[in-house]
Amino acid sequence: FYSGSGATQITQDAFVTPDLMAGYKASKSLDFQLNVNNVFDETYYEGLSDANNLLYGAPRSFTLGMKYSF
Repeated sequence: FYSGSGATQITQDAFVTPDLMAGYKASKSLDFQLNVNNVFDETYYEGLSDANNLLYGAPRSFTLGMKYSF
């Protein structure tokens, strides 16, 4: 990222943010699914705001879903 007239230079090394998904079928009608984003909680820059402040990417997050079919 570059800010202003090139006086400020912000660099970032390459990074990986792996995600995981696991599912479980409890019965014929009931399913569960767990999603984990940014498993290793990597800190990274997503961009610059209007005021040239760094915007950090999303931290680790979890989502648990349930689906019932009838």
